[in-house]
Amino acid sequence: MKKKIVIGSSFLILGIITILLFLRFREEGINITVNNNTPNDIEGLYLTYSQLDDDIKLPKVLSESNMSLTFEPDVNESNLILYYYDKEGEKQEEYIIGYFNRGYDAKVNIEINEVEDDGKLILVYEEHISFF
Repeated sequence: MKKKIVIGSSFLILGIITILLFLRFREEGINITVNNNTPNDIEGLYLTYSQLDDDIKLPKVLSESNMSLTFEPDVNESNLILYYYDKEGEKQEEYIIGYFNRGYDAKVNIEINEVEDDGKLILVYEEHISFF
């Protein structure tokens, strides 16, 4: 009987420690990773969503490298837009998250695969939603 109590207590304590570690090291918010697969440095990328006072300017992404940014939006409902200006000065927008709200946790991977002659980016992106 004592052995069952010790084993049961051990599993309970181990479970509590696992949950606490998970909550401690969990990344909250939206994590954006930009992978630049081109021979060119990429700069002038911005993120925006409704009710954001100042758009988020992403740092320069060097050729064949990547950068990451995590932020926690304080907004009831919105969508996340990545934008930049092409060589003609026209704003190019990509809706990288169609809908999110306060407390939303996700990872978005953006792959920039080519820069066209007119300055438009050929990119693909994928969102991974965190439920825990």
